[in-house]
Amino acid sequence: MTSTEPSSSPLRNCFSTSAWREAVTWQLFRQLERLGERAALVYDRPDAGPWEFRGRERVHTFSAVMSWAGCDRLSRIAHRLRLTDREQHWREVADGMRDRILERAWNERRGAFVASFDDDHLDASVLLLPELGLLPATDPRFLATLDVIGRELRDGDLVFRYRHEDDFGTPQTAFATCAFWYVNALAAAGFVEEAREHFTRLLRYRNGVGLLSRISHQPPVSCGATFRRPTVSSASSAARCA
Repeated sequence: MTSTEPSSSPLRNCFSTSAWREAVTWQLFRQLERLGERAALVYDRPDAGPWEFRGRERVHTFSAVMSWAGCDRLSRIAHRLRLTDREQHWREVADGMRDRILERAWNERRGAFVASFDDDHLDASVLLLPELGLLPATDPRFLATLDVIGRELRDGDLVFRYRHEDDFGTPQTAFATCAFWYVNALAAAGFVEEAREHFTRLLRYRNGVGLLSRISHQPPVSCGATFRRPTVSSASSAARCA
């Protein structure tokens, strides 16, 4: 007995028409535009940042860049959809946001991109700026940032999120995810061999079943006892590095 393709139904034919696809695509794009409008409105407003600080609000660089990324992607989507006017609109919005972020997040005295606008504190989340597309990893400003983070936030193989006091005092532990961000940034900046060696060393921090927690202390001990409960964020960060 031979199998046959199921016959097409009127409903299936309706869903496959180009007119229907175009209508749905436009509707989805308009929904995304509403999110972009919100992102453009709040990108330079204070918030709790990626680490969810409880006691203060700043215009965090990472938050601003994520809002910029949404508007930048809207321009790219519009280009794919051949919506020329919307592509131009979102390109202008995103470029304006980018210019302001690069100006306000760069600290000339520190020679680095910092945690929030007009701030002095470092934050490992700025290691993601090239990955998000804000600027190339080979940009002199990012290379300088990578160097400063390597000197001030790195502790052996590990990397702190930040060193300044938060709601619980001075940080005492590093985050595994930040160390993998650092490895990716090294590779993107052209330091591939150094990144590979660093990644290999980080694998020593896995527990007995090969899993990673998000928090670690120096140095690693047997069976990954330096780590707490394993988390998806650390595992996914490691997988992306690999």
